[in-house]
Amino acid sequence: MDNGIPILDGSFLAKITRQQLNEIFSGNIEMPMLDEKLAVLHQVGPVLAEKYKGRFSNFIHSCPPRLYDNGKGIIDRLVVEFPRFNDVSQYDGHEIKLYKLPQLGIWFVYSSLHPAGKFQLDDIGAMTAFADYIVPVALRLLGITSYSPALEHAINSYQMIPRDSTQEVEIRAHCIYATALLREEVNKIRPADKQIIIPQIDARLWMPYHTTFWPHHLTKTIMY
Repeated sequence: MDNGIPILDGSFLAKITRQQLNEIFSGNIEMPMLDEKLAVLHQVGPVLAEKYKGRFSNFIHSCPPRLYDNGKGIIDRLVVEFPRFNDVSQYDGHEIKLYKLPQLGIWFVYSSLHPAGKFQLDDIGAMTAFADYIVPVALRLLGITSYSPALEHAINSYQMIPRDSTQEVEIRAHCIYATALLREEVNKIRPADKQIIIPQIDARLWMPYHTTFWPHHLTKTIMY
């Protein structure tokens, strides 16, 4: 943005080239999964340009102040209008909605703007943990969750855990469930006016454990 590159403009994102994107994220290596990220921007950009005057803020303003609202909430619409955010997996005949990035994106906006009264969400308590690879490590090392010997060996020997595999879905789903239970237990010992929500649990686990030496599961995906 300081260099005048309109990265927030849907019209620009719709047409950005691989070379331009590579230059924006230039570093000592090429951005991993650059082609997949380019495809995402080419998917998101046209929707923003055609329906929301090129801006995500206009999309937010077009939604009610709720994450979920019978298909009309911010997350409800985000995962439909922008399939990049539709973070779901099939498991035993069921569709498992994990929604890591759509929730995390809205959480960043909420936690930044809500203290100043600039962004209201009436159902922030419905937000789950942001299931990726760090919080599961925290839960594992704290003894809150445990893995089968086979999965423990796969993770500790840096084997790839395929996207949408039974192991990957269970790791992420148990992360969401465990943090929900942890929130309930923490709130039992906190005053009524100091109750916490799950994203705060997530942050207190993610911040120290993203630097731990302990191996985390490796999955090639754009959903984290």
